[in-house]
Amino acid sequence: PFLLMSPLLARWPHSVALWVLTALVTGFVQNALGLLMHEGSHYFFHRSKKASDIWCDVLVCLPIFNTVQGYRTPHFEHHRSSGETADPYFDLYAYPSVRHLIRQFMVDCAGISAIQRFFSRYGAGGAGKAAKGNPAYAGPVFLVIQLGLWFLLFKVTGQWYAWFLLWVAPLMTVT
Repeated sequence: PFLLMSPLLARWPHSVALWVLTALVTGFVQNALGLLMHEGSHYFFHRSKKASDIWCDVLVCLPIFNTVQGYRTPHFEHHRSSGETADPYFDLYAYPSVRHLIRQFMVDCAGISAIQRFFSRYGAGGAGKAAKGNPAYAGPVFLVIQLGLWFLLFKVTGQWYAWFLLWVAPLMTVT
C-alpha cells in the first residue's frame, strides 16, 4: 500500500492527511495478512505442514509481528471453547454494555490492546505456551523483514520514522 502511495508521499511529504490515509490503507492490508495468518494456522498454504508454516511465517506472520505457531496455539483453544469464558478471544466479542464497547474501542485506537495481546502471548508471563513452538528461524527472519521494511519506507518517504508511522502504528491501531 505504501508503494502505491509513495509517489504522493514523495511529492507532498508534509501532508498529514496523506500520511494518515496511507496508514489506514496499510492497516487494512495488515488485516488481510491476519486473515491469511488464520488460513495458515489451519495449514492451508502447502500440503506439507512444515512448508506451510515456513511460508506463512515468512510471507504473512513475521511482517505483522507474529508467528503461525504463536497464533495457532490460542486460536485452536478458541475453537475448543468458542463463545465460553475460556475462549482466548472472548474479550473481543463479549461486551457487557455499550459503555464497555466504547471504552474498548478507545483502548484499541490507542494501541493498548495490541501491546497487551503481544505481551500476553510473547512476554514473560505468556511466553510459555505460545512461544515454545516458535521455530528457530523466527527471530533472525523477523529482524531481516522489519529492517527491510524500515529501509524500504525510508527510501520511499525519506523519513526515518516512516516505518513506525506507516507499519507499526497501523498494526497497533487499525487492524
